Amino acid sequence: MPSPSDSSRSLTGRTSRSLTHLRVQQTWLQILLVLGFIQVILGVLIVTFSLVAATITPSAKIRHSCPSWAGFSLALSGLVGIVSWKRPLTLVITFFTLLSVLGVMLSLAGSILSCQNAQLVKSLEACERERDSCVCCQARSEPLPASCSQRSEMLTMFPNPDCRSIRVALKDLLFSVCGLTVFSTIICTLSAVVCCIQIFSLDIVHVVS
Repeated sequence: MPSPSDSSRSLTGRTSRSLTHLRVQQTWLQILLVLGFIQVILGVLIVTFSLVAATITPSAKIRHSCPSWAGFSLALSGLVGIVSWKRPLTLVITFFTLLSVLGVMLSLAGSILSCQNAQLVKSLEACERERDSCVCCQARSEPLPASCSQRSEMLTMFPNPDCRSIRVALKDLLFSVCGLTVFSTIICTLSAVVCCIQIFSLDIVHVVS
């Protein structure tokens, strides 16, 4: 039969382990909160830059490379991450994990599209005003056609007094979206990993307690 001192030491040991696991859990939850806020901010920025870029040009190719859909998904994922900090339920954290994995795939697709088309807009440096629009094409040293509209690769933008500056603005917006989506891919990957660790630590706490 165990003595009272042995029972007391055993209880103290279990209490100490429970407190340690609780502190670890709170630390991971705080990390989830930070990652959730970052996802919300990145999502809002991606949506804002994408929508602004889409108002500059009627080109379907450029509009499709503005991944506002990735931004909305990212913002939703971040909100769930913030909720998971307030209500650290396994179901909520699992949902945040799934949304973060979805965010990785959408952000990766968005980064590919935005980066490719940002490079395309950067290469179309020769801009001119044609009727009710701005048209840009590649500048070449050999004799050129009468206008950019006769080129195979060109960019059409909504009318603006300075076509060159609006092209630069579109290029900067697309490169900004490119950088944001790449960073979002990294953040969503970290969020998914942290969620898996948090779920594992919750299971340990339940076993110990």
